[in-house]
Amino acid sequence: MKDKRIHERNPKSLQMTVKLPQGDARTLATGNVGDGGIFLLAARGECLPVGTDIVITPLQTIGGTSPPPSIKGRVVHVTDEGMGIAFLETNFT
Repeated sequence: MKDKRIHERNPKSLQMTVKLPQGDARTLATGNVGDGGIFLLAARGECLPVGTDIVITPLQTIGGTSPPPSIKGRVVHVTDEGMGIAFLETNFT
C-alpha cells in the first residue's frame, strides 16, 4: 500500500478515550501521532468501520493544555493492528 500521508507521523503511545457515535466509549492506545491524525491500536475485530466519525480525548494532558481537548475524527483505514483516524478539525486550542 502506498503511503498517502501529508503529515509526518511520530511513534507515540498515549491513552485515548474514544467516544462512539451511539455514545459508548472505550480506551485505546495510539501507535503513532501526526498533525493530521492518529493510529489507534486495536484488534481487527474491535475496529470501527471506515467512515465512522468519533470523538477522541487524550487521558493525559498534551502540551500543557488543561483539560485535554476533545478532537473529532473519522476512521479512514483498518489493518490487523488497528485503525487510522483522520482529524476532522485541527484547531486544538
